[in-house]
Amino acid sequence: RVKFTYDNREWMIQLWKGKYLVAPGAEIGIYNREIGSFGTFYNCAADEDMMVMGMEIYHQDDLIFEMEPQLHWWLTGFKLHPKVYAPSSLTMSATIDFPTEEMATLFVENANATGEIEAERSGTHTSFVW
Repeated sequence: RVKFTYDNREWMIQLWKGKYLVAPGAEIGIYNREIGSFGTFYNCAADEDMMVMGMEIYHQDDLIFEMEPQLHWWLTGFKLHPKVYAPSSLTMSATIDFPTEEMATLFVENANATGEIEAERSGTHTSFVW
């Protein structure tokens, strides 16, 4: 989970990867809530907060599947595969186009602070590997 505060809201970009029954898969979700909200609940991003996201999922050097960039709040991808891999053996290479450079910078800074995600940006376009 990558959390940051922007535009008077708390934001969370949540990432998942792993085995979904008999298929390797991954997800990227965009969530937000009012500043100071109690608990762990975030709202899914409203239509006006959706962003263009894309991802590729690899097992070692083998591309398992690719999701072309598309406007969404929750990008998901799964592919039936003869092997089911442990989540830790999968790599997500993804992009998110944020509405502003400030928001992109906050995401990159907080993603890199996790110690598990390597993120960078060019303008409002971010790319990261997890």
